[in-house]
Amino acid sequence: MNTDRIINNSRDNNLYQALLSAITDDTTSVDIEVGYFYLCGFELLAKKLEKIPVRILVGSYIDPDAIPDLILQSTKQSNLDLGRFQPRVVPASKTKRVEALAEGIKKLANQTSIFDAPESQIAYRILEQKLEDGSLGIKMTEEHAHGKYYIVHKKPHGVVYMGSSNFTYNGLIGQQEVNEVFSSEQKYQEYSENFNTRWNDARNIVIQEKGKSDMFLNKIKKELWMNVVPRPYAMYVRLLDEIFGTEDREDIISPRVASRGQYSDYSYQLDAIRMALVRLKNFDGAIVADVVGLGKSVIASAVAANLTDLKPVIIAPPHLVPMWEDYAEEFRLSGCRVFSTGKIEDAYEKYKNSQEPILLILDEAHRYRNEETYDYQMLHQLARSHADNKVLVLSATPFNNDPRDIFALIKLFQTPGAATLRTVDNLSLKFMELEKQYKSLRRKLSEGVTDSIEQAKLDSERDGIASDLRRLIEPLIIRRSRIDLNTVKRYREDLAMQGVQFAKMADPILREYELGELTEIYLDTIARIEPDSKIREGLTGARYMPTTYVKDVPGFIAKYPYLEDIRTAQKNVASFMRKLLVMRFESSRAAFQSTLGTVIASHERILEWAEKKQKVPISKKAFIPSPDDTPDEDSEESLETEASVEEETTLAARRIIFVDLTDLKDTFVADVSHDRDVLKSLYEQWFSATSVYSKVSDPKLERLLSDVKEHLSQDPTRKIVVFSMYADTVNYIGKAMQDAGIQAFVYTSANSRADRVLIRENFDAGLPAEKQKDDFKVIVATDALSEGISLHRAGRIINYDIPYNPTRVVQRVGRINRISKKMFDELYIDNYFPTDVGEAEVNVRGISTLKMKIFNSVVGSDSRTLTPDEDPISFFKDEFERATSEEMSWDAPHRDAYDAAKRNDELMAEAQRLPMRSRLIRIGKNQKCTIGVGMKGENIICAIEEEGTARLVNTEDALRLFIAAPEEKGEPADNQFDQVFELIKARLFEKPPVAQMSGNRTQVVQILRSVKDESQYGNYCDDLIQVVSELDDLSDGQLKTIMKEAKDTDLTADDLVKKILEIAPERQVAVSLERQGKEQRASNVLLFTQEHRS
Repeated sequence: MNTDRIINNSRDNNLYQALLSAITDDTTSVDIEVGYFYLCGFELLAKKLEKIPVRILVGSYIDPDAIPDLILQSTKQSNLDLGRFQPRVVPASKTKRVEALAEGIKKLANQTSIFDAPESQIAYRILEQKLEDGSLGIKMTEEHAHGKYYIVHKKPHGVVYMGSSNFTYNGLIGQQEVNEVFSSEQKYQEYSENFNTRWNDARNIVIQEKGKSDMFLNKIKKELWMNVVPRPYAMYVRLLDEIFGTEDREDIISPRVASRGQYSDYSYQLDAIRMALVRLKNFDGAIVADVVGLGKSVIASAVAANLTDLKPVIIAPPHLVPMWEDYAEEFRLSGCRVFSTGKIEDAYEKYKNSQEPILLILDEAHRYRNEETYDYQMLHQLARSHADNKVLVLSATPFNNDPRDIFALIKLFQTPGAATLRTVDNLSLKFMELEKQYKSLRRKLSEGVTDSIEQAKLDSERDGIASDLRRLIEPLIIRRSRIDLNTVKRYREDLAMQGVQFAKMADPILREYELGELTEIYLDTIARIEPDSKIREGLTGARYMPTTYVKDVPGFIAKYPYLEDIRTAQKNVASFMRKLLVMRFESSRAAFQSTLGTVIASHERILEWAEKKQKVPISKKAFIPSPDDTPDEDSEESLETEASVEEETTLAARRIIFVDLTDLKDTFVADVSHDRDVLKSLYEQWFSATSVYSKVSDPKLERLLSDVKEHLSQDPTRKIVVFSMYADTVNYIGKAMQDAGIQAFVYTSANSRADRVLIRENFDAGLPAEKQKDDFKVIVATDALSEGISLHRAGRIINYDIPYNPTRVVQRVGRINRISKKMFDELYIDNYFPTDVGEAEVNVRGISTLKMKIFNSVVGSDSRTLTPDEDPISFFKDEFERATSEEMSWDAPHRDAYDAAKRNDELMAEAQRLPMRSRLIRIGKNQKCTIGVGMKGENIICAIEEEGTARLVNTEDALRLFIAAPEEKGEPADNQFDQVFELIKARLFEKPPVAQMSGNRTQVVQILRSVKDESQYGNYCDDLIQVVSELDDLSDGQLKTIMKEAKDTDLTADDLVKKILEIAPERQVAVSLERQGKEQRASNVLLFTQEHRS
């Protein structure tokens, strides 16, 4: 028998152990009065209480609506004050109070892991049996009561435990609870009589007592997950409701209402608005990537109109600023500001200290894919100016060059080390892996494919990258094509009712041409511009890689620390210049002539510096280009802009480094001079008045002029838009068309805003008829016209050259394929690829094909844009066909199924009744696996187990496995299921690993650690170390800038930290840490799990 003592719930002295010892074979019954009772407490003592009558008198209950918060708080504190979670208003009805207590217990059981383990399920079965046979009775006092004591009855008398412990897990085991043991007969009698009096109080509410009330028992038998084997089809429908229903239930201000009738309400746009609002709430950002022409700007404006607590801040290309200012007025966006892409720093300065959160809308956001640019750094900091900021990304082509394009956009609103996006374990790690895989694939493709086996391997690698990218972005992206609008019945019927029709995109036509008389000189030119050419007349490439001529490398790096990372990059730049010259020639002879002249001038300027100043200027901007980042127009501007020797002061301020000529080998000047002479010789050979080749007609231009004349002759009403990457080419073919009598208008970025008005008058079918003109049949334009304007009086796009980045072609085609007004039944695309000679050098087909394939696989497309099915037999035929084939969005069939289910009230009621944590087994499945779906906060997360290994998957992959026929039946879970279930649960809710530091992050953390103890800004340094090492929440550009500043050895610790504060402001750091806290506060809920067996 226990003697009187204190139980303090320490490790070796807790109430649970005391009761285990006290309840023995001679125990006759147990009475318990507590403030709160939950099943986790009963589970601990279930086997001891199985054969013993038990009465439980509770004094209160938890508000069922407070259960999610209780669950969340209990993960952080072992001892909670449960009084915080009582109902604020207690129902007068006793029945309602019984229902509320039962509902709370049910929610705790279904939303926590109380009964996940097999032994816990045994405990529950004991509880259920005792309720059925009457050996367990539960009552609740009429008024709140907080007495807590346990009576273990024995002969001749029992023992009493009285103190602060509720009949819960923490009450029995948790620390900070104190109870006193009374073993005297007197105390036993006092407490026994008191309990009987209180138990028999007529005012009590009977929760469960045999013969009096079975409401509690019936509820848990029907609604606890252990007692339900769902119909697989109902589980599928419930998942559809969890995934899409949130959007469906979102009450919104529609475009028509927001704009006072100026815009129509299309069903697919209303859905996009709801989807965007949900994603902004869950992820602080969303990517609206509907195909070109479906109204992303209208969707974004309506989203802003719904978020009245956020100030809209819009960043748009300069030529789209007036359009967005109109939208802001039409949708009555209070406090809205529109900034052009050249004014991002102004936007940051205005809002960097704002006390109000903003909605940052980025139009044509694919422009901001490079983290190292200053504009991106400003955007990243602007997005971090307030913890509650949201970012809405608009781009029909979010995937441009490699996986880091998408990562850069996601990082504007997601903190990699504390992401609410849980489609992978760690965003940074996954994107690093994908980027590495993508670069490897690019390299293999550029080397050529020799057989079908190797091609199959490349296909598999490419599909794997695309699949992983889809998994990553699926919860964030809103992407519908015209195929989707025809697939989803609700969209199709709505558009038909409103009289909206889409034109068909005909298969692209591949336009080929022969060089003819220019072949010989072209081949000779290519041979001579090969860097390190073995022929005497070939280029050395010296002008583009002066750091490879350094005499003393260690001494050079010490003298010019900013050039340390330049030496490696310069080794490849000469090869790029060769490709640039070939790309320019393949675009047009005019572009080739312009670039060749500029390159010659650049060589002469270097020689001028060497002769007059004995120095060599090195500008990072002039030596580290990539073919993928070639600007839309005038590429030589970014590659060859060098000032005269008189501008040395200005250049120094722009980080142009002046290297002493004596630091370089004597051969440098000689090689630059040699290369200049080679280039001059080529220029003379091609373009001098006496050259025979200057008089040879341009075969590509002749083909274009012939094609355009034929098209206009066959269909004069079908206007034409001709696109080229380069302004030189546009001016060249524009003049040729005008000289040939074709009504052509030329447009580059140099044109005025008034010219866009003229273009709209001649090419925008959306203008009222009385404002339309017919002065021009053709526009010849750079990609400055590929965004934000409707040209759908034209029915044919001609791509005079194909960029490495084929998503530009998607933007171009979108100018004539609009939703606002159908002008033609069929639209046409003509593509001019490089000649076979040029293709061998620049590999436009191979690279553009790879990118288009991954782009379509990631975000989908609704038309072919590069090549037709009937391509001439070539290595790339099948590639192009796959790359440009039509696809519907993955979720279109599921949304259609959900729309159908919502019309069946009985089915939806069945689906809604399914308890969380429901599980089942499905027999006869081809793929043996276990699939689980849960929620982290408001976000869906999914995991699959196969052969003992669990991994996260995207919603698309998960839903595919949940699809079921209405007549299919499920089987109850068994012991085998319980084993794999724990793997799934652990995978869903484990804490994401911190990305292993390497490279720039490691160096920045080392820099911060080296200065923090010597600086007055030690706390800031500690915070920034956490942001860099744990959260990975600085942009690549910020990291590199910090590293460069740290190379200045003359700076004191405080001076360096002050510079770092300018690069990574304290407010940005604080917001990053605050967002980490928000992610950690999100609760975990397991929804459904099912195992597939053969």
